[in-house]
Amino acid sequence: KKDKKYAVALLKEKIAAEKDNALWRLVLSAFYQETHNYSASVSLLDGLMDEYGYDEDLLEERADCYDEMGMFEMALADIDKAMEMSDVKNHPYYYARRSEICRYAGMYEQAIADLEKYIERYPTDAYGYYARGWCKELSRDLEGAMEDYNEGIAVDEDYPYIFLMRGSLYLDNGE
Repeated sequence: KKDKKYAVALLKEKIAAEKDNALWRLVLSAFYQETHNYSASVSLLDGLMDEYGYDEDLLEERADCYDEMGMFEMALADIDKAMEMSDVKNHPYYYARRSEICRYAGMYEQAIADLEKYIERYPTDAYGYYARGWCKELSRDLEGAMEDYNEGIAVDEDYPYIFLMRGSLYLDNGE
């Protein structure tokens, strides 16, 4: 705990010492995130966006904080804004990220819908099948989950998490 206070104090000194201190504020925001002080990180990110305007990366960082704090509606709003600002419209990364937030929030149907868009763009990426299968499993569609796990394994036999999820599902079903 003492090391954290010392690190924060050093970063605040850097911020105070420099007129153009946006980079140091970003470093401090990242430090706050790593030490689970999400509200402090949000405050810094809000200040940066007030000063410099909305930025895709800052919105994504703030969405991560809101997600960790269980403020899912705010996290989704920031991811949606970041998606709108992206140079690549409807970038699959944002569908995957939004699906994670929805999964944490228990919004499985929305998560599955986003993952279907991700899989449309990346049909040979096992992550999409793994994540969609997990959401189906959480929503008690065990047959659909197993289909997704098997399909993900078929496209990439080197993705270990999908084997773990499928194995867990087999065990849960007494197989």
